[in-house]
This record gives sequence, C-alpha cells and structure tokens, in this order.
Amino acid sequence: MLARLGATVILRIVPLRNLIIGAACLVVAVGMGAPVASAQQPQDSVAVWAQRIRTGTPTEKALAVDALLEVPAAALSADVGRALVDELNRVAVAIRTGIAGATPDSADDHGNYFASVATLVARLDTPEASLALVPAIGISRGIQRRVARRGDLVVAPLVAATRVPTDQVDALETLGLVWFWADSTNAPLSVVSRSQILTTWLAAVQQDTGSALLGVAGAVEMAGDPSLTPLLVVGTITASRAGAFGQYVLSTVIQPALDTLQDRQATQSGLDLLRDTQRLAEALCAGAEGNRRGLCESVSNELEVGARHLREGRPGPARNVLGDVFEACRRAREKDVISDTEFALLTGSLGALLARPW
Repeated sequence: MLARLGATVILRIVPLRNLIIGAACLVVAVGMGAPVASAQQPQDSVAVWAQRIRTGTPTEKALAVDALLEVPAAALSADVGRALVDELNRVAVAIRTGIAGATPDSADDHGNYFASVATLVARLDTPEASLALVPAIGISRGIQRRVARRGDLVVAPLVAATRVPTDQVDALETLGLVWFWADSTNAPLSVVSRSQILTTWLAAVQQDTGSALLGVAGAVEMAGDPSLTPLLVVGTITASRAGAFGQYVLSTVIQPALDTLQDRQATQSGLDLLRDTQRLAEALCAGAEGNRRGLCESVSNELEVGARHLREGRPGPARNVLGDVFEACRRAREKDVISDTEFALLTGSLGALLARPW
C-alpha cells in the first residue's frame, strides 16, 4: 500500500516526465506517414526541413522533425541547429503557458513532439542548446547530463526551474549532476554557483513536500559528495513530518544514499575531510556581510591553519584548532548568525574528523 501511495504521488509531482517517458528516443512519426531520411540525405533536404520547422504548419513541423531524427548529428548544420533551438524554446514556453496548438500532438498528449525536438537539440554541442534543454530535463537522464556538464552556464536557470512545481524534482537532481560533473571532470563551477546550489538545496530540504524531499535526496545521491551528508540527515527529519510519502522517500532514497555517503566519508583521509569543510565554508560564505562575514573570515583562516598542521604532521595542534572552529560555529548558531542546517553542513565533515582517534 505504501509503495502504491508513493508511486501515485510521484506521478502527480512529475506529470511531464510520465507523459513523455521513453519518447526521447523516438524516430517514428508523430503525425501521418513521416518520410524516412537516409543517412546520406542531401543538405538541401535538411535545409528544407529546417525551414519547415521555422514556418511550416504543425503537421509540416512534425514531419520535418521526424525526418531530421534520421539524419546523423554531424549533418545538422549550424542553421538547422538554430532552428531546432528556437523551436524547442517556442514549444517549452507554449506548453508552460497553456497555448492551444503548441505542438502537433493532441491536447491530451503533447509530449511526443516536445521530446522529439529535445532529442535533436541534445545532439547539438552548443551553449545555446544546453540552455534550451533546461525545460526538457524531465525527458531523460541523458538530457539532464547534457545540461549539467555546462556548469556555471546552467546553474541560474536550473535554480529558477526548482520553483516550478512540475520541474522541481528534475531541476534539483540536475543540480546534483552539475556538482558531480564539476568534481569529476573539472567542468566550470564557481564558488558563487556552488553557493547558489547549496542555498537552493538548503531551502528545499526543509520543505515537507514530496517533490522537494525526493529532489534533494536524488541530488545529493547524484553529487556523490560525502560532505553533503548533513543534507540527508536533515532530510530524515523533514521526512518524518511528511506522512506516508515522507516515509516512502526516507526508506527508498534518503537512507540508502545516506548509508553510501557515510561509508565513503569513513574512508576519506583527514585532509580530504578538512578540504570538504573548507569548500563548503567558502560556498556558504559567498557574499557574507555583518556578523556572518566576521565568522566566515575567522573560520576560513582557522581551517587553513588546521590544514597546514595536518600537512606538516602535527595532529595535536590541528585537533585543537579545528575544535575551536567547531565551537565558533556552535556559538554562531546560538546567536542565529547561521541556521541549523548551515551549522550541520559546516561541521559535518569537521565533526567526522574530530571523532577519529588521533
């Protein structure tokens, strides 16, 4: 019964994903009798299809998209790419605003055409294509990855997408992939962008709604960063207030991810744990002012002193300095300079380090 309830709620949360699930790989017609293009389709035909996507009737647009799905990605010229990006942008806006006739599909199933255009745009390796794909992240994990690898470029639109109820889960998760991509492939992700992501997750993990809980849990799991473990701990508390669905998310997503990250954290070196704290502190402190700025400067300086002690083989002095940092964060929490969740993030890896035998 619980699993059925959880599945039902998920369907209500992400209707677009369910409308178009599996449609990302469509190569068949969404209209009547789409022409089949050969791999060697002449460029003049490709150009004609691009023009039909720009100015054709709904049926002509659908037939042109189906034809282009048969064309190798290398044969899609820059002009075709621009036409596809413009069409994806148009359809995304039309669907969001409820414009009748937004796609050639029926009103009851307008996802197929959108998914087909998104599939073509995902073949384009341009910043414009990645931005256009943000409203389409619910179509597939592959499109989420395409968007995420752009790093800084897509953080702001993804953060904005988390405020759209039907997009919240996918947008939160894609931010997790942005974090992972930056850590694993050095994709560009500035301190300001990390700060935006953390702020978004911190707000979402305290919402006792199904989509927020599911999205943050999935995001942290995808990010794969042990220093984010405290977000999952907070998630367990939030889930306990969210009724049956909260328990469903807790048992199926949050707890397994928490176990995995805690195991990973246990194998990290002392310096890695400390670097995690330094990076989170830097992100949380971006743009800090007043008492918060003073705390941030002090914590940053002391963490660097502690790291130097560890690098130079002086665990005793390192432990003393890091213990002082922990206490400074605790006092800041008592004075409301930082929130409970920020305190948990700042001291999570630090606490794991201090709990080890030295």
